[in-house]
Amino acid sequence: MLNKKSAEGQRQQQLRQMEEKIELMRSFSSSQSGDMSEYKKLALDISDSASRIVDELESEKF
Repeated sequence: MLNKKSAEGQRQQQLRQMEEKIELMRSFSSSQSGDMSEYKKLALDISDSASRIVDELESEKF
C-alpha cells in the first residue's frame, strides 16, 4: 500500500513538472524570439514523461 501511495506521489510530481514545461512552451510560442531547439527539447521531455507515466500505470494494472 505504501508503495502505491509513493508511486502516486511521484506521478503527481511528474505531472506538475510537465505542467511547468508546458507553461514554458506557451511563453516560447507567445514570444516569437524563442529558440526552437529549446522548444523541441521541452516537447520531447514532456513526451518522455507522459510515456513513463502511462507505462507505470499499465504495469500496475497487472
